Amino acid sequence: RPDVRHHVSFGGGTHYCVGAPLAKVELEVAFGALARRVPRLIVDEGADFDRLESLVFRGVNRLPVSF
Repeated sequence: RPDVRHHVSFGGGTHYCVGAPLAKVELEVAFGALARRVPRLIVDEGADFDRLESLVFRGVNRLPVSF
């Protein structure tokens, strides 16, 4: 739908995504591997990160990092 701009990710209620638990575990494993492989990865101090505008979800659209 062209008038809907917000991402609803895993849905909600009876329409909640069946694969959501797997996706969450995959992200946990991926970020864990990234942290082990790039131990000096840090969020840029003073960087302006773009917060996700949503009443339902928390997060950021962009998070500048350096290593």
